Formats: sequence, structure tokens, C-alpha cells
Amino acid sequence: MDRLLDVLKAIFTRLTRRLETRNPLPQMPGTGSAVRLINILAIAFLVFAAIVIVIDPVVSGAARMVDEDVEHTIMDFSIAGKGNWILFPAAIACILGHAAAVLMPVYRLRVVTMHLATLAGYIFWAVAAPGILVAILKQLVGRPRPFYGFEHGYWDFSPWSGYDFASFPSGDTCNAFALAMALGLMFPRLRPAFFVYAIFVGSGRIIGNLHFVSDVMAGAAIGAAGAYVMARVFLYGRNVFDVNSKGCIVLRGRKAVTLLWRWLTRRRKNWPVVSVRV
Repeated sequence: MDRLLDVLKAIFTRLTRRLETRNPLPQMPGTGSAVRLINILAIAFLVFAAIVIVIDPVVSGAARMVDEDVEHTIMDFSIAGKGNWILFPAAIACILGHAAAVLMPVYRLRVVTMHLATLAGYIFWAVAAPGILVAILKQLVGRPRPFYGFEHGYWDFSPWSGYDFASFPSGDTCNAFALAMALGLMFPRLRPAFFVYAIFVGSGRIIGNLHFVSDVMAGAAIGAAGAYVMARVFLYGRNVFDVNSKGCIVLRGRKAVTLLWRWLTRRRKNWPVVSVRV
């Protein structure tokens, strides 16, 4: 009986080896990248916790000693992070652009106008999508703002309690970094200037004693990541963005604005009239 079992075991082993040779099983991905990612996330969490516990109270206390005139001046400039002046013009440009495209007498200009309208739509969603997420997180976390926490305690969390408990994350910083990322993807050469503007807005929120450093950092990360994710979404239609040979996201139709401007500034008698079938 033992001999028969040994023979069957040898036959099974041989068949298994043949099957693995002909149809090898897919290799399991290595755990090195997963372990590295976990380590990076753990280190980022520890650094962020250290900022919340140590740096936030110190910087908030220093911000209270800033001269009022300087504080008001910086706050006036940091109002550029408000979502209203970004979202409303982008939405109006998108709607009017699609409406104007129907009236264009030349097919090529119609395509250009549609492209610019879609570009305005991307700017709208690049700022609106992370902004919605931040607005929800603000109420869920309920972190007190620095001016309130200085008197009542920095750890007096109270979700869904209004403006005074909507510090984390910073909404204006999220809007500024989302717009900076969106414009930076469109115009890479001006990307440093866009992010300088975003950093200025975030710094103004700290100096104005409206947000902690960790609030600004979280808002910046969510805004930039949200704008990039929306760029990946618009990439599927290849209407706004494309991927170059290096795998980077690039803007399509860079000459669209120049072409439309030249057409609009030409004299009426020189406008081309072409019949277009729709």
C-alpha cells in the first residue's frame, strides 16, 4: 500500500511540474513597494502629528503678535483664495463658450471655442471637487480655529458647530493650490508663479490667525491632488489634456487662444464665410 502511494505521489508531482512549465503561474508582486509605501505613510503621519502637537500652538501664538496693519494687508491679498471669484467666472465662461460655439460661422473656430469652454469647465471642477471634500471635512472634524482655541483650548473639537469650529482643513488654501495645480498643468513655465501665489494665500490664513499650519498643509495637499485627479478624468476624453512621450500631462490646443483672438480682431469684411453642416 505504501508503495502504491509513493507511485501516485511521484506521478502527481511530475504532472504538476509539466503544467507549471507549460502554463506558469503569474508571479506575485513583491512586497518591497508595499512596505515602502506603508513606511512613507507612517512617517508622514508621525510628522503631521508632531506639527499638530508642537508647531501649531507655537506658530499660532506668534501670529497673534503680528502688527494689525500688516495682518490686514496680508488678509486683503489672501482673499484671492476665495472660491467665489474662481468658480463663478469659470462657470460663466464655460456656459457662454458652449453657447458661442453654436454661433461661430467657421467650423474650425467652433471647435476652438468648444475647446476653450471645456478648459473653463476643467478649471471649475478642479477647484470645486476638492472644495466640496474640504467643506465636508471641515464640519466632520470640527477643529476650533486659532483665535477660538487660544481662549478655550486647542483640543475643544466640536463637529457641525459652525465657522469657529471649521479650521481643518483650510478651504481657501485648498482653492488656491487647486487653481495653481490646474494652471500649472496648462502652463508649465508659469507653474512656480502659480504656486507662489498659493503659498502666499496659505501664509495669509496663518498670519490672520484663521488656520493652523497643519490646516494649511492639509488644504494644500487636498487641493493639489484634487486638481490633478480631475486632470486625469478630463484626460480620458482627450479634449483638454493629452500625454506626451515622457508620460506627462500636457495641454492640448495651445494655439487655440491665439487663433480665436486673431479671428475676433479681424475686420468684418475679411471674415471668412463657410457653410457648415451640423
